Amino acid sequence: HSKSYIKRDTSKFMFHVIKTKETRWGVSHKYGITNEELEKNNPVLANGFRVNDTIWIERKEVVAHNDTGSINFNYTFYEVLPKDTKYGISKKFDIDIALLVEENKIINSEGLQIGMVLRIPLMHKEVYDTLNFEQLTYSNLPDDDNLSSSEKLNELDSHSFSKVIDVVIMLPFYLDLNKEFIKKSYGPKTQTQVEVDDSIEKRMPKMYAKSAIALDFYNGAICAIDSLRNLGLSVRLRVFDTQKNKDVIKSILDENDFSQVDVVIGPLYTSNSEYVADRLKYDNILVISPLSTKMNLEGRLNLVQSMPTSYISKVSILDRVIKEKTDSTNVIIFGGLLNKNEIKFVESRLKSQMDSNSVLSYYAENNLVPREVVFKLLEPHKDNVVVIASSDQVLVTDVITAMNQVNDSLPNRAFMLDRPEVLDQMESEYLNNVSLTYPENFFINNSSAKTKHFENEFASKYKYQVNMFSYRGFDVTYDILYSLASNSNLEVGIINNKRVGVQGKFNYLRNPFGGYYNNGVHIVRYENWHLIDVKD
Repeated sequence: HSKSYIKRDTSKFMFHVIKTKETRWGVSHKYGITNEELEKNNPVLANGFRVNDTIWIERKEVVAHNDTGSINFNYTFYEVLPKDTKYGISKKFDIDIALLVEENKIINSEGLQIGMVLRIPLMHKEVYDTLNFEQLTYSNLPDDDNLSSSEKLNELDSHSFSKVIDVVIMLPFYLDLNKEFIKKSYGPKTQTQVEVDDSIEKRMPKMYAKSAIALDFYNGAICAIDSLRNLGLSVRLRVFDTQKNKDVIKSILDENDFSQVDVVIGPLYTSNSEYVADRLKYDNILVISPLSTKMNLEGRLNLVQSMPTSYISKVSILDRVIKEKTDSTNVIIFGGLLNKNEIKFVESRLKSQMDSNSVLSYYAENNLVPREVVFKLLEPHKDNVVVIASSDQVLVTDVITAMNQVNDSLPNRAFMLDRPEVLDQMESEYLNNVSLTYPENFFINNSSAKTKHFENEFASKYKYQVNMFSYRGFDVTYDILYSLASNSNLEVGIINNKRVGVQGKFNYLRNPFGGYYNNGVHIVRYENWHLIDVKD
């Protein structure tokens, strides 16, 4: 016989595969929907709640305010199954029978009934050693041995956050290679060797070079967790060394219990992040890719790309040009013959929002732009805006130099689609004179009190100066954990909450067919000899 299929709009629905021992109530509670809504969207449930069946969950409308309601995230809930006993349930959740009964007095009055919903307090989870890397638990949960249940609840209610976040960090620390490195570099030596190598050894690096990015990112992440703990957030943390090896990652996922995990930060490489997201996408576990700019989000509803794509950066800078346009704005786009597609993209974007006659393009042969061409295209008594659609060193230098030479007689300002390295070689006076504006993923406001506080805390804790990856580790970790802790609805926590970190910007949107991408881009400009963040 034939089956009928209903095509679902994945911007409105997510799917869930029924697992062993799951119940209708449990799934409804997990996604914050009613049993009636569940059955309405899944006619297949008329045949029973069967393991491995795929059911569809309607995405709740996202609102831009905290929606914690009356949900207490220090508890989970359990629907009693046939053959369940008090002893079995207490073992399943690793709690005392007395505590189970204390939290569910109905057990004494009515006994265990099939379908009865029990309130299960979340206990401290044991954090175990993984690949010999240091495992840490950061928690403000009160000691359950010393406090009664009511005292415990009162203590938790006094904190800013009630939710306990279970976090896994996966990074390529290369611990085995570090052991070999240390053994070879710092193993036993004869007295003669010590004398000969003493000055060299003092200059030797103390770890395998490729470990540096992971360690710097991790140190920043720990600072973020420390900061959140001071605000009252409890975090359970496990750290895994991926060794940049998919087989190692597979073993980590196979051999460890991820059932209570809320979020995985990492791995660092695109294919590895996508693999982890695929493995965990049925478990409602977010996977945060912290550094990759090219991810395939389609079908991966739990994958979060925290770095803006090149396309988003370009659109952001062009939207800034459009936002600042006036009736007298005259736009000239410069690019090389190899930048034809880029120039066409810029033209199309700007002409759709501006007078098309006010947008001109110049295709530079061999990336050379004669000064006379720049002078001719800049018009007197106009708001001259130059968009440089190239990163070529010669072209960028030619255009900005020519703009400087006529800046007094033909006022002008320049925009770039990205930040090329050539800017480091140019006089800051030249960049300032044309109010150069460009997108920046790693902008640091050195005058910010928040930035200074983080830098001081980091230097004090780790005895070296914070770097780009440490900033990133702090920002990504702080942003995502704060978001998850602040809202009962996962998407409310992530979407529609624009946040600025010590380095990055976060403004997550959902891909209609998959996960989340970051639309937050710093637009920076040279102004009065300072590089400033252009506010929206």
